[in-house]
Amino acid sequence: MFSMVELGIGAFLFVVGAAFGSFLNVVITRLATGESFLRGRSHCIHCGRTLSWFELVPLVSFLVQRGRCRSCGGPIPLRYPIVEAATGILFFVIGLQVLGGTLSLPSPDLARFIAGRVGALILLVTFLYY
Repeated sequence: MFSMVELGIGAFLFVVGAAFGSFLNVVITRLATGESFLRGRSHCIHCGRTLSWFELVPLVSFLVQRGRCRSCGGPIPLRYPIVEAATGILFFVIGLQVLGGTLSLPSPDLARFIAGRVGALILLVTFLYY
């Protein structure tokens, strides 16, 4: 069983991974549309409205908004939460193995298996976008 500290570390790793996944979504979308992913604020892909900070919280915003833009009601692609969750899981699994000790997964092979499958899922969802 994990201690509260270990669970806190695991949750932190997941949140950092989900935030990184959110950035990956920006890169994926903007490369496809020819926009710069280094400049400009996040915006709705349908109406172009600039998103508020609370609309940018990985996974939570998608659930709260029920997968739709608050302004125009346009659908937010399912790719967004999938990439965010998958990247969060990837950070969690790799982080557990790197930290080692009682926080590590039962087997390095299991960690490699999970990381490989989650990484493949991220790539698959990315290429399905095009």
